[in-house]
Amino acid sequence: MDLFSLKKKIVVVLGLGLHGGGISAAKFCSKAGAHVIVTDKKDAKTLRNSIEALKGYPITFVLGEHRKKDIEEADIVLKNPAIPAQSHILTWANWIETDISLFLRTKKDWQQHWGITGSKGKSTTTALLGHVAQQCLSSSVGIAGNIGVSPLSSASQKLHTLVLELSSFQLGDLKRVCEQQSVKKSPFGEKLIPEFSQAFLTNIYPDHQNRYNSFESYVADKMALFEFQNPNDQAYIAEQALPFIPPVAARLHTIGSNDQHHPEPRVQSIIQNSHSQTRIHSDSITIQDNAGSHIIPFSKIPMIPSIPNLYAVSFCIQSMLQNEVELNAILEALHSFKGLPHRMQYLGSFHGTTIFNDNAATIPQATQASLSQFNPTSNPHSAASPVVLILGGADKNLDLSPLETIAKNVSAIFLVPGNASERFKQYLMGIGYQNLHSSYKTFEEACIAALKAAHTMPSSVLLCSPGATSFAEFDHEFQRGDAFVTCVHRFFGINQQH
Repeated sequence: MDLFSLKKKIVVVLGLGLHGGGISAAKFCSKAGAHVIVTDKKDAKTLRNSIEALKGYPITFVLGEHRKKDIEEADIVLKNPAIPAQSHILTWANWIETDISLFLRTKKDWQQHWGITGSKGKSTTTALLGHVAQQCLSSSVGIAGNIGVSPLSSASQKLHTLVLELSSFQLGDLKRVCEQQSVKKSPFGEKLIPEFSQAFLTNIYPDHQNRYNSFESYVADKMALFEFQNPNDQAYIAEQALPFIPPVAARLHTIGSNDQHHPEPRVQSIIQNSHSQTRIHSDSITIQDNAGSHIIPFSKIPMIPSIPNLYAVSFCIQSMLQNEVELNAILEALHSFKGLPHRMQYLGSFHGTTIFNDNAATIPQATQASLSQFNPTSNPHSAASPVVLILGGADKNLDLSPLETIAKNVSAIFLVPGNASERFKQYLMGIGYQNLHSSYKTFEEACIAALKAAHTMPSSVLLCSPGATSFAEFDHEFQRGDAFVTCVHRFFGINQQH
């Protein structure tokens, strides 16, 4: 796409948002010469930081509402993924794009894009893969997408590779952008063909069932990542997801663990015929490919050997080996990875209590996976410690059955306010869980109570892994995570700068 394609066009950024995607989209289009209108249902006070970031740009703001006139008169509407695809306001638009689709239109022949999706673990996998690729392949590797950085912010950089984290909402929107090309004339002339030379699916669990009418429709949006791949591309897929997805055209690589069993002959055949297979054992990772067998002991992996981390490492090593990087170079690059905030983030040990911030866990399965780190049965390297869990928030109409396993592995549960917490409470009481604490008016109040309880237990672990979204009290899970960190620091009298 030539940037002149946007010159003098009316572009409506539908949803400025709080994470930067709308900011980057507005800046990109304004720099390209478009007349940009930013519209959001939130008010100026809520969006003040985002508005401040656009200071100096010739942009029109329409806040507190979405005006039909603005959308109908726009040449292009840039949709925020937070807006449901079924929203009636989208029917007013002549042409819909997203920051992802707009970025993909800027692709040069010498550039490649790698896409990562999944129900959980995709942010850590994206960050780790991007970091190792930067160390082992080229410094001109970027990281963007749902991880909190719009790819449009790097559109002007001459990056050889961009590693993109993509949510189901972003992929579903991308699929619909492509579908509209068959019934409408694109304002850009050329058709968009999203090309991902490497695509990763970390897992598939029911999620966002308050936005999707079925699990199958959620899976269909996830699979848009693989739709335009060809047999020369690479697809890295967790074995757990194989029963739920259709075949892929790309060269397949699978990742699984010893505790997984696949009775379906179709799934067994897929795994046996994959280009490479990775197995996670109790103390090592093995990778079998055309070059032979690679054995990586956990002792060589500089990360906590939790299931989510081991899968992220496996995806990364498997990909880098296919890119002809030496295993020793990959392992060396892993040592300089700093991790991500809010994903099993170690906050420290205070007076015998070890504290983790896992606020990015917004489904019960993510909480279950994080807890496995402290269970000696699933993680022989862990010591048996009492675990106090902070749980709950806003509901996504999800399956609560993982709570039964969660309840067996924690000494106490503290529920934060929210409608998901009410469902959690009823479920936990129904299975006879005893040490349950609720009826707190604020997130902070629940956290302080949990901190006090953990403080009385010798060698305890306090884990804030809510298994639900943050919208009961916060704008997003990262704000909730920051609030938890602040609460911990205040409780122990720690200066925030530390």
